Amino acid sequence: ALFLSDSFKSQSSRYARIKSPAELIAGTLRLAEAFEWPTNDVYSATAASGFMGQTLLAPPSVEGWMGASDWISTGSMVQRVNFASEIMGDLDRPGIRKIVDQVKEDSGTDDSPETLIDACLTHLGWLDVSDETRSELVKFASRNSSDRDRQVSSLLQLIVSTREYQLI
Repeated sequence: ALFLSDSFKSQSSRYARIKSPAELIAGTLRLAEAFEWPTNDVYSATAASGFMGQTLLAPPSVEGWMGASDWISTGSMVQRVNFASEIMGDLDRPGIRKIVDQVKEDSGTDDSPETLIDACLTHLGWLDVSDETRSELVKFASRNSSDRDRQVSSLLQLIVSTREYQLI
């Protein structure tokens, strides 16, 4: 009943909540297939969460974290964008390599920026971006690049820097 309700499926409930730092980090690392087994990188991800305002296992009170718009400030936003962008720019990560290869396969010989953007948005979780964001992504993707892998990776970095990636 919950999943079939109109409230659950309404457009107004899509992208209505800001991801917590833990959600942003876990989701980004999951896309990158960053960990098969815990490594020292876990410590940097944990530290990044603290820099974004959510020190894991140390809530500010028994109520937990306030969340919502409290996750966004000038400092935390820079941390959020830098973290996600750094992960998406690393072509040595298996998940990023897989996304880049799938985007290139999906776009095939169609070099149109729109096709490339649609493929990237699909592989980043069916993100639905605003017309303004899409327009800026098209401008960026319109730049010719001889290195298709780097072009796709750069576009992924730009997409995870958007407002829409910060929301659930």
